[in-house]
Parts: sequence; structure tokens; C-alpha cells
Amino acid sequence: MKKNSGWILYPLSSFRNGSNAFDWFVREGEKCGYSIQVLCCERFVLVSELGNNRLLYEGVPVSEWPAFVLMRGYEEELSAHLERNGVRVINSTLSMHLSRNKFLTHQVLVQQGIPIPRTLFNVDREYDYACLSGIFGNSRFVLKAVEGSKGEQVRLISSQSQLQDALDALDKPCLAQEYIAESHGRDLRVWVIGDRVAGCVLRRSETRFVSNFSQGGKASAFPVNERISNLAVGSARALGLEFAGVDLLFCNGDYTVCEVNGNAGFRSLCSIENMGPEDRNIPAALFDYIRRTGYMSEANH
Repeated sequence: MKKNSGWILYPLSSFRNGSNAFDWFVREGEKCGYSIQVLCCERFVLVSELGNNRLLYEGVPVSEWPAFVLMRGYEEELSAHLERNGVRVINSTLSMHLSRNKFLTHQVLVQQGIPIPRTLFNVDREYDYACLSGIFGNSRFVLKAVEGSKGEQVRLISSQSQLQDALDALDKPCLAQEYIAESHGRDLRVWVIGDRVAGCVLRRSETRFVSNFSQGGKASAFPVNERISNLAVGSARALGLEFAGVDLLFCNGDYTVCEVNGNAGFRSLCSIENMGPEDRNIPAALFDYIRRTGYMSEANH
């Protein structure tokens, strides 16, 4: 294992989209003294045989394992394979599993006493609008896929026809969630690295009830107070995430946790012109965190 080496693993779709974060990660890693490789998850072959778990990359056996890996996707088999060979994986396989499934996320947060909107799982065509709106005590509620990001597959429902259309489009059991009117078209995205908030923005949309940057929302800097920090860091810690994007909704003068993303992008933070470069540099903060906390994987603690 090479002590100062690290991999950043992306799904093939990220390479097709021409993400400009690749060079940024490599550059910031080098500043911290690390040799960084950006690799594609789908190009690995995992080999398990008696007494050995091996890896091939593009058909070639991997002879030197990295000290750490930053997972920028949800490939659990690959992540677990690395962990079982003593590689520190950020984020861990279990934490990514919990954060990818929104209902598992909410189960954990509730257990830790962290506020969330009321959420129902396994909603399908057996439920009608009158039933669900009655449960929420509101003529509007949110329907979303159990797995998803970037505000995709999220619908605001206010009629039976909208519910039917949404269920047809999602075509699988869904989450129904309490609609928080106070937060319509706005929320906070808070980035957490370790036990610290690394950035916070207010996201707004003038045309949609979701405010994700990828859905056309606009971002502006937002001051972090103790409440925001405690909710964001506490949510990431509850799920075991070392790097997370925590989405907070405005609710009754306070905040409630909408989602916790273990594969958080940070384009919205980069878009804010009146912030200093050091306040937007998530890759630099990540590598500084790795340097401070060492290389040993949780499996070897």
C-alpha cells in the first residue's frame, strides 16, 4: 500500500459528462503531498478467491493499493472490496448505503432525535390522494423516489391526477413526505467534512418548489449558526458520513432535515462570486481532513 497515494472513483457517467472536478481534485491533492489517480468504477473487475480479494483495472492486476479512496458514486461492491483490503474509503460502504436510501436515512435520523418532515415509505397505487392528504393534514404533499439526487423525481402533489401521474412516472414504491410551505422554493445546502461545516448556501427557485442548483435554482452565501452546524454535523455523524451535503428546510422558525447526500456535488458553492476561493475549495478541505485523520480504514480500527 502506498501511503501518500489516493484514488478518486467516479461512475462512467461522470466521465461522459466531462466533469471539471477531476483536475481540481488532483491539483489540490498534490498540494497536500498526495499522488491522486482519477479512475472509473466500471473499469474494475473484483476477484474473490480462496485467501485473496484482488482487483483488476482495465484487465490489469492492481499491484499497489492506495492508502485512501474518495468514492464519488454508490458502487457498494467495489467500496466493500477496498475496505476489506484495508483501504480507507470515504465515504464508507455502510454510510453510503444509508444515505442513498432516503427512508433508511430518515430512520437513522429519527433514532438520533434529529427533526425530519413526516415521511411515509412504500407508497404505491393502492393509496389515493384523499388518504395521503388526510394523513399529512394538508392538501399538498411531496412524492419522491427512494433513491435519487439533484431534485430529480420529486413532485409536489395536490390532486389525484397529479398523484397518479407521479406514480406512473416513478413506477416503483415511493416516499410521500410532508410539504413544508415555509420552505417552498428555498432550502439550505450545508457541506460537512468530518466534524466541521465546510460551506453553506441558500438555494432559491422562483419557478419550482425544489431549489436544487441542477434544477435551475440560484445560490447565495448563508451564515452558519450553531443550530445549522449541529443539525448538519449531527446528521452526517449519525449516518457515518465523513463528507456530506445536508439539505435543511426552513420550518416554524427552525430547520428540519430533508435529505443527506453522501455523494454531494458542490457546483452551487463554486458559483458564488462574493466568496473567497478558500471558502469554496471543498477538495482542499477534504485532503486536509484526510491528512489530519490518517489512512486507516474503519474495518481495521
